[in-house]
Amino acid sequence: MNDARNERNRQPTVQQRKSMLIAQGALYRLGVSEAKNAVRSNLQMEALAKGAIDHLVANASGMFGNLLSLKSFRNGNVQTLLPLLITGISFLSKRRFLLKPVIAGVATLAAAGTLVSFLSRRRNRTQSAIAAADKAEQRKPFDAAPPPARYR
Repeated sequence: MNDARNERNRQPTVQQRKSMLIAQGALYRLGVSEAKNAVRSNLQMEALAKGAIDHLVANASGMFGNLLSLKSFRNGNVQTLLPLLITGISFLSKRRFLLKPVIAGVATLAAAGTLVSFLSRRRNRTQSAIAAADKAEQRKPFDAAPPPARYR
């Protein structure tokens, strides 16, 4: 019975509850206004462009990291490159002055890729030829002593 009386005494008064609700409302309104300001600043053109460029750079670095392994081309997985290609084409279509430098860069990268591919194939052929020669050499009988008399 004493606990019930203490419980009633612990409950805030109407005035305390009212002031607590007013403080919570003020805190909520402050959070809403901060969210509005964040959305307003993120919807500005500079912020949108920065976000798009950051996204493009992140995708490009991931794609080029995979390209260096050349596994995606060997497996014919061109679908992973299409989003990057479409983004680059749309970017270049809006900025025509970048077209010539980009074409020159792509041609240089293509030439370097062709050269690397040619050299790696040539190295692989040389290594396989050396390995085949080693195996053939191992198969040749050495000049050994004649077989024992019982096998003649």
